[in-house]
Amino acid sequence: MKNFLVLDTNSKIDLVSLADNEDFLSFAYKALNVDYIETVTCNWILGKDRKLLLIVDEEGKLKNKEENPFATLVSTVKPDVIVGKVMFAKQKDDEIVGLSDADIDVIRTTNSQFKSILLNRLFK
Repeated sequence: MKNFLVLDTNSKIDLVSLADNEDFLSFAYKALNVDYIETVTCNWILGKDRKLLLIVDEEGKLKNKEENPFATLVSTVKPDVIVGKVMFAKQKDDEIVGLSDADIDVIRTTNSQFKSILLNRLFK
C-alpha cells in the first residue's frame, strides 16, 4: 500500500491510500475528482533522490477552480498558480511512489504553519 496526501484549497489535508493492485491513474482521478491530471514539481526534495510532486487537475484553470495557496507556494511553476485539489506524491527515478510517514509529517506541519501565517496576516 502507498500513501499520499490530498490538499484542498482551504488547506485541509486527507491521507489517501493506494492498494498494491490498484491502478495509480484511476486512483488519482478519483481522489482529485478530475478527468485529466498532470504532475508539477515542487521546491522540496524529501530524502535522497526523491523529489516531491504535485498531482494536479490539468483543466483546473479552464474550470475556474479556486487557487490552492500552499500548493502554489511549494510548486516550481512560478509565476503561475496551482488551482483545485492536489495530491502530494514522490518521484524516484521515473516512478511515482508513495510518501513515508516522515514525509507526511513534514508536509502536514509545514501546511499548518503556512495556514497560521496566512490567518495572522488576514486578521492583523
